[in-house]
Amino acid sequence: MPLPNPRESEEGPLGGHSFGNLFIMAMTAITGDFEHALRESGRVLTVRGQIVPSTLESVTLGAVSGDEVLVGESKVPTGKGL
Repeated sequence: MPLPNPRESEEGPLGGHSFGNLFIMAMTAITGDFEHALRESGRVLTVRGQIVPSTLESVTLGAVSGDEVLVGESKVPTGKGL
């Protein structure tokens, strides 16, 4: 049975967010530490290899498309021309 994809719907507080990001966010809340959450996520999901984040800093993804400024990962893929 496939997992639901919240990005398919913008409805509700989780709409537009990927399952992976929500899972890691929940694991961070459970473990109390982002790096520990990544290690445990890899173990729980039986990932081959290692989960490596692009940064350990808190960042916000953004993009500019023409005259449109998009802020937040869930907004970037929905921009015009993206």
